[in-house]
Amino acid sequence: EISTTTTTTNTPKKKRTTVLPILDEFFPSHSLDNAWESYPLLSTVHSSPLFNAASSPTDPTTIIPTVHVTSQPNITQTSINRRINTFQRIFSLSNINEIFSNPNLVHLEDYKVAKKIYRNNEEFVGMVPGKYISPEDVTQLFNMGGFSLIVNAMQQRWKTVGQVARTLQLETGAAYVSANMYITPGTYDAQKADSSFVSSRSAFEAHWDWMDVIVLQISGRKLWSVAQLPIVEYLSTRDVKRKPTLHEMDVFMQKEHRYREFLLQEGDALYIPRGWIHNASTVGPDLVLTSLKEEEEQQQEKEESIEYWSEPSLHITFGIEHMCFTTYEGLILYAVRLFHAQKYGRTGGVAISKQACPGAALDISWQMILQFAISDAVRRGCTVTEEEEEKETSTTLVYNRHDIGCQLRKSVPRGDAWNEIYSIIQNQQPQPNSMYDTYVNILDNLNPTLEHAAQFVHRVQTLGNEGNLETFCIPGETTFDILYCPAQHVVSTLSHVKFMQELQEFKIFAKDNFDVVVKEWEKYLVGYRRQGWQRDDAHLRGVHHEPPTLLNEFYDLS
Repeated sequence: EISTTTTTTNTPKKKRTTVLPILDEFFPSHSLDNAWESYPLLSTVHSSPLFNAASSPTDPTTIIPTVHVTSQPNITQTSINRRINTFQRIFSLSNINEIFSNPNLVHLEDYKVAKKIYRNNEEFVGMVPGKYISPEDVTQLFNMGGFSLIVNAMQQRWKTVGQVARTLQLETGAAYVSANMYITPGTYDAQKADSSFVSSRSAFEAHWDWMDVIVLQISGRKLWSVAQLPIVEYLSTRDVKRKPTLHEMDVFMQKEHRYREFLLQEGDALYIPRGWIHNASTVGPDLVLTSLKEEEEQQQEKEESIEYWSEPSLHITFGIEHMCFTTYEGLILYAVRLFHAQKYGRTGGVAISKQACPGAALDISWQMILQFAISDAVRRGCTVTEEEEEKETSTTLVYNRHDIGCQLRKSVPRGDAWNEIYSIIQNQQPQPNSMYDTYVNILDNLNPTLEHAAQFVHRVQTLGNEGNLETFCIPGETTFDILYCPAQHVVSTLSHVKFMQELQEFKIFAKDNFDVVVKEWEKYLVGYRRQGWQRDDAHLRGVHHEPPTLLNEFYDLS
C-alpha cells in the first residue's frame, strides 16, 4: 500500500474500516471521505504540482486539498511506476486507432473535434461542423490545427474503462458512471514560423459539470484551475446546467475564489464535485519551466526535449451520475410513488383529468403534482442569494449548504462504507448526517405549495419547447402529459386544501415506512443498474469487446 501525506484541513479523526478498493487507490488515506460533495481533491505522485510555486509565496488556504504520494522511506519508485502503468492499462494513446476503426462513429454524438476560442473576451467551444470527419482530417486538425479530440461513452467502447466505471458505480453508490476521453495536443508547433511553442491549448471553456468527476491523467500533463466554492450551483442538477455568465467568470477569475493553478501529470487523479467551475489546458515550457521547483539540470534537459513538449495530454474523466435517482430527491420522490400506489392503486388519485388539458392522453395524478412541487424545492436551494451576491466583491462567498434544497441534492449513503463515513462525520459535526436523520429532517422542513408545483411544470414545459427534455429526470413511471397542461391550471384547477392534505399524509407515510421505502428504492436501483449495464454490454459487443467484469482491486485489469 502506498503511504501518503495529506494537505487538507479536514482530515477525518477516525478512519473507516470498510474498504473501497478503487477509490482508496485513487485517493489514499481515505482522503476522499471528507471531500465527497464538499470540495475538490488532488491525488498526485509528483513532488510539486503547484504552478508558480517557485516564484510566489505559498498561502496554504489557496492550495487545492491534496493527498501526496511522496518519496518517503517506505515509498519506492516502483510503486509509483506501478500506479502510472496501471492508469495506462486502462487506456493509452496506442489504443486510439482501434477506437476510430469503427466506421459508424458520428461526430458531435460519439466524439467531438473541438478547441477553445475567444469572442469579445468571452470563452466558447469551437466545433468542427459535420457529422462525419475522415480519420485523416481528424489527424490533420489535431496535429496542425490545435484541436482536441473528445470521445464520449468510453465505458461502452473499451473493456477496461468499463471495468473501472462499473466498479466506481458500486463503490460510490451512484446511479451510473460514464467515461469520456480527452486528448489535447502538446504545445510544440512545428508549423509556427516565429516560435516552436504556443503558450497553451484547450478543448473547453471554463465550465461546471452536473455530475461529480474523477479525472485520471494517463499521459502528458495539463494545467488546471478549480474554483474554491461552487460559484453558480452547489451540487448542480442536470437540468440547471448552463454556461457561466461573464459576471460569474469574473468571480471565478478572482484569486480568492479559486485554488492556485496546478499541473495534473501522468499517474495523478483529481476529484471535482458537481457545480465547481474548472478549466484545463496544455501549457508550454515558457510557463512551466519557470514555475515548477526543479533542478536546473532537469529544466535544461526538458527545455531541450521537443518530444517532451510535443507529447499530447490524455486523460479519462469518469462522471459520477446521481441524477434524480441516488440523491435524497430521488429517495423521497420514490417514496411519493409508493405512497400514491398504496393510497390510490394503479389508476386512482387523479388530480387533473385529461379533459381539462387538451392534447393530454392521460390524467395528471397527485403523484406527479407532489413530485413536481418537491423537485421545485431542489432547484430553489443552493444558489447565491441577493444578500450573498452583495458579498461577491469581498473575499468570501457564503452558502447555506444545509437548507432543504441542498440536502435534497446530496447523494444518499449507500452501502457499509458510506454509512460508516457519514457516521464518522456526524460525530465531528452537529448537523444530521446519517441517512435516516437527513431523510426525516428534509421531510420535517419540506413545505412546498401548489405554486411551486406550477413553477416546476413551467420549467418542464420550457425544457420541452427547447428540445431539452432529456435533461429532466423523475424516478419511476411518470407521464409527460403534464406538457399539455398549462402551468396555471395547476393552481387554478386544484384545491390548496387537498394539496396540503396529500402532502401531510405523504410525510406521515414516508416516516412510518422508512425501511420499506429504502428496500423498494434499492430494488428499483438494482433494476436500473442492470438495464444500464445490459445496454453497455451490447455496445461493447458491437465493437468486439467482451462485457467487463468488476475489479476486486485496483491492479486487477486484464
